[in-house]
Amino acid sequence: MYGAFQNYFLDLCKIYAKVYIDLNKFELLFISYYFYEAVSMVKRRKRILLLALIYAYMGIRNRHYLQKKALVDPDFSPWKKLYLQGADIDLIECTGLNRAAFELLHQKLYVDEVENCLGRHRILNSRDKLGMYLHYLNSSMKYKSLSQLFGVTAAIVSRTIAEIRKLMCKKLVNDVDCRVEWPSFQQQRDLYQLILQREPTLHVEAFGFIDGCSFPCSTHSSVDEQNAYYNGWKSGTFVNNVFVFSPEGRIIFASINAPGSWHDAALCGDLFSILLNNQLTLESMGVIADTAFPRTGPLNAKIFCGLRQDEISADTNAASVDILRHSVITSLRQAAEWGMRALQGTFGRLKVALQSNKSSRHDLILSVILLHNFRTKYVGFNQIATVFNTEYFQGLHLNGYDRISRFYQI
Repeated sequence: MYGAFQNYFLDLCKIYAKVYIDLNKFELLFISYYFYEAVSMVKRRKRILLLALIYAYMGIRNRHYLQKKALVDPDFSPWKKLYLQGADIDLIECTGLNRAAFELLHQKLYVDEVENCLGRHRILNSRDKLGMYLHYLNSSMKYKSLSQLFGVTAAIVSRTIAEIRKLMCKKLVNDVDCRVEWPSFQQQRDLYQLILQREPTLHVEAFGFIDGCSFPCSTHSSVDEQNAYYNGWKSGTFVNNVFVFSPEGRIIFASINAPGSWHDAALCGDLFSILLNNQLTLESMGVIADTAFPRTGPLNAKIFCGLRQDEISADTNAASVDILRHSVITSLRQAAEWGMRALQGTFGRLKVALQSNKSSRHDLILSVILLHNFRTKYVGFNQIATVFNTEYFQGLHLNGYDRISRFYQI
């Protein structure tokens, strides 16, 4: 009897409500079974249809969003006031770029773009769209906050962010000021000289700093993907990335958007091939890393790490030399941490859970990398570039120079 009722109930739901009902909901089935036994065939169908529609309605998410009438006019929005009247320091605080850099970036993105003048009047122009995406990347605010800043609904915010994200990846990925590019032989020599100037006792020839970084991301509906992206050590869902920073602060290699359960070394297959290729990397050159990266075989001459306890010589004199070399490498490896801070400190979006869509997440991370290189060249505020700058090094050796004298208590 119950099996016949199940089939009858499910068939009616498919025919009339066009939904699939979860037959494990005991309460709904109990009420439906009561109606099935107690009323006539016509009333029975109507009441079961009503219950099916109520059940389907209960499964719909109740979404809340700001309506257009609750928002300011886009022509008089806070963003317009910031763009028209704000100084460089104001724009840097909100977008990460000063006015000159903002206009140059806008030119790079829209130099070949023809603005569509057909149809209805566009609420946001190209500068408004760029400003919105930079606000989005440089903060962790939600769409409703961007709606209030720009005077547009969340639907327009969502479409604008997707549009500029794709445009940046299309236009900037090969731009000379933004692209991720492996240095030439002469550039490798010049970068090594910058490091050697900072640490004259360095015993290896290095021109970059490598480290891994994890960004949180949303959970996945697929069990296999969720298992791959779940990091048990951090107890969350993450994407792993590996970056190589030059002493100038730029990113010269990036492997991004890998599952959170993967080890950093598993992301470096392309990097290892580049380092071992004598047509791309000088034979004596390499990068500075931590002990998480492999140093076996030929990579031992390309990946320079600090020493482990069992690698320090037992001889006292030799041990003092090993410890000195270890200290120099450890000090220089801090530059990679400064690079991670430059990414996550400037682009607050990387601190919140990124979308689970792999393609969109890849484009977002790539746009951050391209903007980082652009910002390093035209805005500055990069600790790696500052510390390894020649003028900074000369300032440290001026007589009477003291960076913290103002904190002394007399």
